[in-house]
Amino acid sequence: MGKLREEINKALNGPCETLWCDDCKLPVDKDHKHQLSIKPIDERPEGDCYVVLYNQIQAALDETKEPREPVQWFSEQMERKLAKHDDRPGWQNENFEYLLIRLMGELGELCSLPKTLDHKMGLENVIEEAADVGNFAMMVADNARRLLKDN
Repeated sequence: MGKLREEINKALNGPCETLWCDDCKLPVDKDHKHQLSIKPIDERPEGDCYVVLYNQIQAALDETKEPREPVQWFSEQMERKLAKHDDRPGWQNENFEYLLIRLMGELGELCSLPKTLDHKMGLENVIEEAADVGNFAMMVADNARRLLKDN
């Protein structure tokens, strides 16, 4: 969504043929009469700020890709597991060593499961443990991201 935010800012700060009331900052027509009714986008002139903004938002949305279906599904599994522990303080203040030890522990649990892959329960356990591994990897990456942002 960073691209969308960029496009909105560009539209709001870029060239615009819409006239604005100096007092109330509402749009006005060429005779400086307030345009209080909202015209549909297809009835507005091409240089109108709303048309410019609308077109730029549409272009940014067209470029915005949804996550792949397996990525979306897996993130939902991870969130479901995290939600079970909403009573805990979170990972933001945990050190890397602790999170990496936990990640390796969860990876060990996941690696011990393949012998049960022929049963539905075994496959569900694989999904559960993979979500745990994903969550601890995410926690490590999230803490690193925040440190990068702060420096």
